Order: sequence, then structure tokens, then C-alpha cells
Amino acid sequence: MKILSYLRYLGFALIVITPVRAAQIYVDHCRGINVDVNIEVFNGNDSAMLIPYQTAKMNTNAQNRLDCAANQGSCKLRMWPSTSPKEHAKVYTLSHDSNFYFCNILGNNSLPEIMELRNSCSNAWLCRGEYAPRPIPSSIPSGVPLNQIVSIKSQNYPGMCLKHENFKMYLRACDYNSNDFKFEVVPGLLDGDTKISFESVSHRGYYLRHSNFKIRMDSLATSTDKTQLKADASFWAVDSYADESKFAFRVPFFDNLYIRHKNFEFIIDNVQSELDTLDTSFEFIVH
Repeated sequence: MKILSYLRYLGFALIVITPVRAAQIYVDHCRGINVDVNIEVFNGNDSAMLIPYQTAKMNTNAQNRLDCAANQGSCKLRMWPSTSPKEHAKVYTLSHDSNFYFCNILGNNSLPEIMELRNSCSNAWLCRGEYAPRPIPSSIPSGVPLNQIVSIKSQNYPGMCLKHENFKMYLRACDYNSNDFKFEVVPGLLDGDTKISFESVSHRGYYLRHSNFKIRMDSLATSTDKTQLKADASFWAVDSYADESKFAFRVPFFDNLYIRHKNFEFIIDNVQSELDTLDTSFEFIVH
């Protein structure tokens, strides 16, 4: 105390240095496929950037720690898909030491969402705004033309059907005279009691299957992993979200994915919007 008094007597100001602590937020990507998102953390205006611009790879089960400004109780986070312009970003105000879901933007360019983390990722799919999963059937529905040759017609493009080209699947103007549009509906290669598979008419022994989230056609006879191909080529026929008189084809072994067309190609995807319900809705044209 005598030393402090002496310093004040000499005109020195006493400066107390407190440790600088940066606020942190945690963003988790809990399930789904990997996606690229752009993330910026800032104080509320573009001139107050707290971290350099970065593209963050949000991997399944990964956690990103983002630093806010020193001694800030909260900061803002701007986030948008790498496939969308920055003008479409959503902005969130996040408090210190908060934990949030990073919501999956599986298969489309919808804006990302975040929601408060609730200790478990078991229901993380809900934050994507998905439609509830279609129930798994206990048997092949009676409306499925089993063991018959069909074309698969789109609901929202009624003049267009699924066609194979170089073993890939596209949405093309229906040509019922071409075998490239024709498939035989057979009991599922894996679990023929509840699932169905689609065998090409023009390439017998080749079946529609998903691979890397795209639909293609592969040969069962020449496959190096027949069990995997059988699993990937078996689908549940369920009521379409858009029209229960038509069908959607749900993918087993995934949470809630369906065959759909997008940009005239066929992929597997979840259903988040009215457009998605139409893109996953198909009609059997029996030949």
C-alpha cells in the first residue's frame, strides 16, 4: 500500500490489465452428407469482421469453434451455402459459449439454418424442415405392377419419363417404343417381401441403384459386391407426398431419402418443399 501511495504521489496512474477473453460459439453438423458452407463472424456490420472470410467444411459429426470479439457477450454469424450468393445469407446473433446445430442442406441450395443444441443429434433431421418419413410398408403395395414392364413417368413433368443413357438416369420426353424407357418391376433383390427393384428391359441383368447419391444402372452378374448392389437396388414403394394415387420410392438404410429428379438427372434426396414432393412423385405406365 505504501508503494501504491508513493506512485500516486509521483503522478503515476495505476493500470490494471485484465485478461482478454474471446467469446466462442460452437456449431455442430450432426448427421447427413457433408456440405460446404460459407461462414463469417462479425459485430453487426461488414467493417467489423472478427475473423477472415472462410469456407468451412461441415463434416458429419464435426464441431466448429468460432471466435467472437474479445470481451463480447455475443456476436453475429452470417452463413450461406457455397452454391448460393452471399446476398442470400442468414444472420444469427449468438451468445457466448452457445451450442447450435448446423442444419443439413442436403441435396439442394436451400439456406442453412441453425437451432439450439439439445444434447443429442437424434432428431437433427427435423431442423432441415423435412416432411415426415413415409411409413415403411409391411408388404409390396397392391398398386405396384409387380413382374410387369413399365415406364416411370414424372408427375410434375407428365410428358417425361425416366430413361437410361450410358447407364445414368435422366428425365426425357417419354418414348414408349424405346426400351431405354422400360423396366420390369421385380421383387426387391434384397427383401423381396416389402421392397421392389427395377430391371432394365434393354439391358437384362442391369438394375437401377443409387451410388454416391445418384441413380445409375449396374449389372448384378458382373458386380464385385453383389450384396451392396442388391441393397442399393431395392426400394420401398410408398405413397407420394404430392398425390397418394402415385408412388415415391424410399431408400432403405437411410433416414428419409427418396428417388427424385433434379435438373433432369436422378438422385436420392430428402423432401423439404412442395417442389420436392412433386419431384419424388411418379406414375407407373404399364406396357
